[in-house]
Amino acid sequence: MQNSIIGKLSDKVKSENLPVFRIAEIVGNNVLTAELNPANDSNNIYSVSKSYTSFASGLLFDNGKLDYGSSVYDLFAEDYPEDINDTWKNVTIKMVFDQTVGVNRFFLDMDSEDLWSYPHSDLIRNVLREPFVYEPGTHFCYSDSNYYLAARIVEKLAGTDTNKLLSNELFNPLKYQSHAWAADAHGHCMGATGLFLRTVDMAKFGRLLRDGGVYGGKRVISKAWIDLATNHNTKDGCYSLGFWIQPGEGHFCCSGAFDQLIDVNLNRDRVVAWSSYDKSGKVRGLRDLLREN
Repeated sequence: MQNSIIGKLSDKVKSENLPVFRIAEIVGNNVLTAELNPANDSNNIYSVSKSYTSFASGLLFDNGKLDYGSSVYDLFAEDYPEDINDTWKNVTIKMVFDQTVGVNRFFLDMDSEDLWSYPHSDLIRNVLREPFVYEPGTHFCYSDSNYYLAARIVEKLAGTDTNKLLSNELFNPLKYQSHAWAADAHGHCMGATGLFLRTVDMAKFGRLLRDGGVYGGKRVISKAWIDLATNHNTKDGCYSLGFWIQPGEGHFCCSGAFDQLIDVNLNRDRVVAWSSYDKSGKVRGLRDLLREN
């Protein structure tokens, strides 16, 4: 099948004994899967979760409930300390999703830190008290705190939990199975990480994005939002609303720790997703195959 690459990827995983559990590929309407190493049916997709949180914001954008240019402060005024850093009043919702808030890089690393070590069990209060290292909107600073805040923004504007919103508007319409999302001590969706999905369901998400927001003949989200989210005109040139923008038009991906991936290549009409648990960095060599083929 033209543009299919799952065979080459699987061969490389086997020949190099790479810790990839599964690969799923969609070319056109054809779905192929490869079971490569033993694993649970659904696995933590780590920071690929951020792209799903962004998608939730897109649903609200489409129905007029979310304005990316509006102030975060207006949403969470009651959660700020009395001696609030006025810089927070300059932070827009888009800065949160673009990771240009200006707080320290890797603050609130949910996959490695003890979250109970923070002063407040309601994590939003820790996030809104974090000092700035840059003026908002000027620097890309990747941090789980941004996407925890993003999920709380979605929850505030939707009037329901981010996970529940996506269950109703994305997971169920696309017939996801065995999905779950980690929550904080107060039941708020983590947003930045902790979403457990099947690899083939990850590929369905990529297919929806590839096809301009339509799945199974039904529109789920607007093409206008997808174009906005995968725009090459970013602050740092590579990250936009939770998506990693790849060189060349029509190519972007969702990426997570230990090498989770959803790769969308419009030029090849192809989506590739895989789940792995790689601490060595060797699985990243598979991405070279994606770029070359």
